[in-house]
Amino acid sequence: MLSDILSDIDGIKLFTFNENEQVIEPEKALPNSVYIFDDIITENQKIARTYFSRARHNLVDVFYLAQSYSKLPKQLWRDNANFIVLFKQDETNLKHVYNEHCSGDMSYSEFKDFCTSCWRLGRFEFIAFKINDWYKSYDIDKTYGPKVQKNGRVVLGKKEIDLVDNTLTIEGMSYPLTQGLGNLIFSKNPKVYTKNDLDAYKSILIQTSAHLTADGGKIKKGGNKYSDIIQNLFRSGRGLSMKLQKHNLVYWNDPNELVDRLRLLLASKAAGNTGVSNEIISIFEELHEAGLIKRIPNV
Repeated sequence: MLSDILSDIDGIKLFTFNENEQVIEPEKALPNSVYIFDDIITENQKIARTYFSRARHNLVDVFYLAQSYSKLPKQLWRDNANFIVLFKQDETNLKHVYNEHCSGDMSYSEFKDFCTSCWRLGRFEFIAFKINDWYKSYDIDKTYGPKVQKNGRVVLGKKEIDLVDNTLTIEGMSYPLTQGLGNLIFSKNPKVYTKNDLDAYKSILIQTSAHLTADGGKIKKGGNKYSDIIQNLFRSGRGLSMKLQKHNLVYWNDPNELVDRLRLLLASKAAGNTGVSNEIISIFEELHEAGLIKRIPNV
């Protein structure tokens, strides 16, 4: 059927592959190609995995058709999907979709009722929704949010960030990017987030200085995000102190900020990250000089 539809369209060609070995690599595909993997969930996933991880870098779009959402590998397929078309699903699959994409927007019962009201109209009715592409949001925060450089790298404040598989990584520190935390980082007017999201966001601001002016002297002010969130996270009216430690500036205006950062660094070091020791020592020295601890522990 697809062949019949496309045969009358100039400039469009259809190629079919029945074996994994026949499918060419993404780098060899023509730009603006569309690949459709249909009902291969029980087959070897190597080539499909290759397309999901590398296709967009080669201007290739990928569609993956399957009977079961929950049986799709989460880290590569489900987490990297940016558009989902959902036909009638059982309870297990529906809960997976809700937990991964909709839990911050509505209750499960509301989501289930919404889907059911659509599916009951006929067997070919479906739900379609777009997963957030944070960098293309109409509500993107240009004051405190990330900025894409000309070389393609993304910078938040003074630090380069990496976003892969819904995990935000900043100099070895990883943060699961929940819907709420994503809203806080990327949106200029975030509405839906949890206390845990706020705690993680504060730690990220401390780590990146994204809330500070270029010289680090004061907090940037302006807009609802400042009045509703930023000023509440950093309530101290004390002057900003700074200390130079091996060419790294450490900014703070509340000792609790340093302690929060210290907890994250110690947890990271305990997990095997050896690149955070200098910053840990810097924070202990700063707390010691401020008279907040009696001695600097051996770390």
